[in-house]
Amino acid sequence: MENRNKKEILNELENKFNLMKKDLKLKNNLDEFDERFSVRDFILSEGYVSDNLPRQFANRVGNYLDMWVNYLHSLVMPNPGSMINLTEHGILDEDDKSKIIKLIDGIMELTTSSVLAGFTQTNKDKSKYLNNCMDFCDNKLSVGLIPIIKKINTNWKQKS
Repeated sequence: MENRNKKEILNELENKFNLMKKDLKLKNNLDEFDERFSVRDFILSEGYVSDNLPRQFANRVGNYLDMWVNYLHSLVMPNPGSMINLTEHGILDEDDKSKIIKLIDGIMELTTSSVLAGFTQTNKDKSKYLNNCMDFCDNKLSVGLIPIIKKINTNWKQKS
């Protein structure tokens, strides 16, 4: 993709996001969404800014959450055929696993609220979903993951 086309897409994203932010009463700006969910890279990889930008954002946020819920699930219930899953599962104690389950619960609540917003198509539900995702990721997911990932990383460093 040539730079001029990238600039056009990013300008269009900025303009449409500002309208979406106003319409949905979003708490966060585009830079904050981009920092958390890499939305600019996602939009550029798609090659266009959707006329239904809230749905395009919800898809990107959903992909991000899906990645984390799958990883977290593997820490609690490892695939018995995966040495990586079994090793990481074995590093964690029951308290860690309980904390992970709470994070999974939070992600699944968000995932089902995205499905609901997709069915209702109301600005209120779209707004609630996107605002709640930012809040959850910033205040619960990151906070909860850091000590767990540090523990796993330390173990891998010791093994390497």
